[in-house]
Amino acid sequence: MRHLRQHAAGYLLLIASILSVVAALAHVPAHGLWAYRYANVRMKGEPPEPILDRRLHFASDDALHRVPSFIGEHSSVRWTGYLEFPRSGYYLFRFTTDDGGRFFVDGNLVVDNSGFHNARAVENERWFDRGLHVVRIDYWQGPGSAAMKLEWRLPASYNVAGLVPRSAFWPEPPPQPQLLDDLLRLAPWLFGLASLLAFTRERIARRLRLVRDDRPVRVAILTGCGLFIVALGYRLWDLGGAGETCDEWAYTAAARIYADNIATLNFDPEQWRMNREHPSVGKLFYGVVMTLFGDTLTAARAGSAVLNALTVVMTYAIGLRLFGLGAATMAGLLLSFMPTVVAHGKVAALDSPSSFMFTAAVFLFLKGTLEPSKRLGVFVWLTLVAGLALATKFSNGLLLPFFFVGLVLFNMRALRRTGIIPTPLPLLLLPVLIFMPMLVLWPWLWGDPLAHFLDTLSHWNYVPPEPFLGADQAVAPVYYFVVYFLGTTPVALLAFAFVAALQLLRRTPAPIGPATEEFGHRDVWAFLLLWFIVPFGWSVTSFRQDGIRYIYPCFPPFALLCGGGVALVASGLTMPLVRRGFARAHRLVMPAVTSLVAAYVLSTALRVHPYYLDYFNEFTGGAGSVFARNLFEVGWWGEGMDRMVSWMNDNAPQDASWDYEGLVQHTLDGMRSDLRRRGGRPDYLLRANLRHGGTQIDGYAEVFAVRVDGAPLAMVFQRIGPETVPAPNSPGRASSPPSPPDPLDYVPWPLAELPGPEVAEPDPGPP
Repeated sequence: MRHLRQHAAGYLLLIASILSVVAALAHVPAHGLWAYRYANVRMKGEPPEPILDRRLHFASDDALHRVPSFIGEHSSVRWTGYLEFPRSGYYLFRFTTDDGGRFFVDGNLVVDNSGFHNARAVENERWFDRGLHVVRIDYWQGPGSAAMKLEWRLPASYNVAGLVPRSAFWPEPPPQPQLLDDLLRLAPWLFGLASLLAFTRERIARRLRLVRDDRPVRVAILTGCGLFIVALGYRLWDLGGAGETCDEWAYTAAARIYADNIATLNFDPEQWRMNREHPSVGKLFYGVVMTLFGDTLTAARAGSAVLNALTVVMTYAIGLRLFGLGAATMAGLLLSFMPTVVAHGKVAALDSPSSFMFTAAVFLFLKGTLEPSKRLGVFVWLTLVAGLALATKFSNGLLLPFFFVGLVLFNMRALRRTGIIPTPLPLLLLPVLIFMPMLVLWPWLWGDPLAHFLDTLSHWNYVPPEPFLGADQAVAPVYYFVVYFLGTTPVALLAFAFVAALQLLRRTPAPIGPATEEFGHRDVWAFLLLWFIVPFGWSVTSFRQDGIRYIYPCFPPFALLCGGGVALVASGLTMPLVRRGFARAHRLVMPAVTSLVAAYVLSTALRVHPYYLDYFNEFTGGAGSVFARNLFEVGWWGEGMDRMVSWMNDNAPQDASWDYEGLVQHTLDGMRSDLRRRGGRPDYLLRANLRHGGTQIDGYAEVFAVRVDGAPLAMVFQRIGPETVPAPNSPGRASSPPSPPDPLDYVPWPLAELPGPEVAEPDPGPP
């Protein structure tokens, strides 16, 4: 009773949060299509009363997608409404029916699966512009089994076809968001945050008193806040400067679908198949961010930047525990500006969430190991965070061997004395419990867990060839990640980390911080090296590609090793000053060295801004030398393609044709509607990921290029010769692009007459 009185406000706010969730779900606009059933297979007679169909996919032999009750033998159904296309590009539609059916968009027949037949799939690929389009599905059912399934493949060469999600269908155009919608969207989170603060107010008050009364704690917290502001500010600066990178589309498109599925309580596994090659947590995070702060790529990138900056702060907190303020601050500054770290902190991909979860798990492991009195509770949280890390990216499964090797490392003395390592129960159960968050938070696995998991793993069977050390290699060597790390990390930082690693070879490692005497300074250096090495364990898999992405969690421990190395160097410079009696001067050595190293790292980052993904260090000679010698991939993730599209929109004449060569195609979003892609000899040829094409093309001249450090990322070539396209700004160029037709200028009624080319009504013939 006392507990209830003490936390009454917290419980009331929690109840308010739950009620606001219910209200928000009840206010979500309806998804689906209007269904009109006819008692004949020819859709003849007066239009019946419509039924709002939210399912749209069914099969007689599928227990999860049962045939609707309004579909019977010798009947037909017409669905009408709107389909939302998330971006412009080529969409593949696969239409499966038993018996026959047709699929229309804007009155145009897209897929024709007519006749009476068993379940059969017919597919077709067409270009569609972003936005709402009027759709119509005709289906007729003879005797026997029934089935209808509409799948699409979004614009991207690597996307697989999957069910068109319920959230993409609208019976009517969705209403414009109102103030009430924004309030209902934010209310659950605001009430939830207020409830959390109410439950923890006493603990917060104790911490605030500690900060007020303890100067070292105050300095440490203020420094951590400063590092967060610096790291976040640098990532938010020119956030979309590199343009849309390849995988951002895959993750944010899935995030939208996942968020809509949750809002509509849709847990059909097939509706969660989008981007099924990676687990769900990272995409759920982006779905929440875009729901709260706007359905834009910028909002998702800002969420990635926040997680990346929080990873900097967690690394700083670990450094405080192991080394002290100076080395921890150095590590935080290095993570704030290191080009390869910044690169993935500015894009809405899985690397920021993955590294954040990995670092949080290590933080909890260290806390539970160094504070035995709190071990059980901390390791319970560790189990949850490790499970979320695995449910973000499969490569985080390397946490399992790290934890157990780290436990042995920190308990060597106990092992020698008793032959037993004290292991908390949650850690013993971790190999099983680590999979639970993935199973709970990923409905894709609910229908048939084993089959769907194997389907997910099938994505990892193919690795496209890429240049590595001068040759295109389909299967990269086992040292791939090591070489990439050495080639994309500033050389001075490699030197400082080497100085730190040498401590393991010394009989008495240098004590540069408050590491506890119980474990010893050698164990601290060994722990950091273990943490740094573990992500390289991905090298034993066959999926070696994408530079440092799969070893990205190695950078926090690397920054700590560098911070320790800087502290050791500063200590070596300080000793002569101390011996000569310059007591005050030696206090300036560490800040001076820290400032110089931070300035060096910042300058390397600014040199390649905003294309941090294409940073290569002094060993390689920079991106220009790497491109010329074909050492590594340059521009491999579609960097700079946005500027190429902008140039075309601003300079290409009206109705000019273009074609594109390169790995990434779907980031060409936003091209003027009058500019259409055409093969053969188009007016303009666009190239990105230049290893797939040279920088010279017969019959074409370069008119625009995006370069970083001397390496081309994207180029536009204009046709020359007798059929030269009109020059930019010539009279042949339209003064402004024509406005595309509004798909909402008409409604799908009457049923038999939709605008567009004349389309004959289905005549299935006798059943």
